[in-house]
Amino acid sequence: MEKILLFIPGYNCEKQITRVLSQIDELILKYVNEVIMVNNISTDNTEQKVLEFAKQHPNIPLKLLRNNENYGLGGSHKTAFNYAIENKFDYVIVLHGDDQGNIQDLLPILEDGSYKKYDCCLGARFKKGSKLQGYSKFRTFGNIVYNTLFSIVVRKKIYDLGSGLNIYNTNILKNEFYIKFPDKLTFN
Repeated sequence: MEKILLFIPGYNCEKQITRVLSQIDELILKYVNEVIMVNNISTDNTEQKVLEFAKQHPNIPLKLLRNNENYGLGGSHKTAFNYAIENKFDYVIVLHGDDQGNIQDLLPILEDGSYKKYDCCLGARFKKGSKLQGYSKFRTFGNIVYNTLFSIVVRKKIYDLGSGLNIYNTNILKNEFYIKFPDKLTFN
């Protein structure tokens, strides 16, 4: 049976992090072996909220990791990918700590095993039929404009440039190609 790591990046998401962690239920834990929340030097109470949640939910194998400085979203991904490789995980699920995605949306592909056929499965918040919650019309419009521009450049339909819910096979990460990517939001 494969080992799956759930990685939750977070920066100043004290208002959302408990909701995100609360998505981890018995169904998810059938597939996920460990959860790491990587705190990117939050200046609010994100870390305290994670510690409180961990204490209240000892059944969830949750670890809190802290970057030494603010490495950005990409830097947090690098931390998690390195952790996954070093600890011999087969897959890494990424679920953003600011409540952009719902891990329950991954259950169908976890249950049927279809994720095993791909190097990565990327969420798409702006694909027709997706449920987008908590986004203003302006933010949605901006993302659609960026997705359209990138679609024109790559000559393929791009539905989302940086979804908050993805799964990666660690075999593709072992050569560490991602290390050269920027540490900022443009990491994706």
